[in-house]
Amino acid sequence: MSRKNLLASGLLLIAVVSRVIPHIPNFTPVESIALFSGVYIASRKMSFLLPIIGIYVADLILNNTIYRSFYPEDSAFIWISGYMLWTFIAMAGIIVFGKILKTRLKPLNVVGFSVAGSLLFFIVSNFGVWLGSVTYPKNITGLIECYTMAIPFFRNSLLSNLVFTAVLFGSMEWILRSRLSEAKA
Repeated sequence: MSRKNLLASGLLLIAVVSRVIPHIPNFTPVESIALFSGVYIASRKMSFLLPIIGIYVADLILNNTIYRSFYPEDSAFIWISGYMLWTFIAMAGIIVFGKILKTRLKPLNVVGFSVAGSLLFFIVSNFGVWLGSVTYPKNITGLIECYTMAIPFFRNSLLSNLVFTAVLFGSMEWILRSRLSEAKA
């Protein structure tokens, strides 16, 4: 594994671990991890597998603690297989955004793709919530209600995505540029 991939994988691991420590609701690095992986993990296969497996493991840990108190009627199997599927689909889309961003890596583009990733995650994951939940009727009214009820959570999700994206991308670029200047010296 190249040093760049090793460094990127290490930063991803730190971000995934930060998912399981106590945090503000919906203030997590999930979307940032996906975008970062799409840009910095060279192997196409690994850029999809690393963040999805990392988030899956983190959410297995969380499912056994936090989520059972919020969703006691759902079994772990239903939650993991149903809701997580939509999370993984959203993450895969954001990883694709990262692959596109890789060829246009400028700060303003990173911010734009970060916001786009948050929107994609909101749309896809809440569609999965609506589809798998007994709370919302399975009609357009229920879908609109599900998205409306999720809006307050979107603010933290968007803010966390911007913060974690800045930290991940900023750290990686700072390290890469520091190594480049050391090599020139």
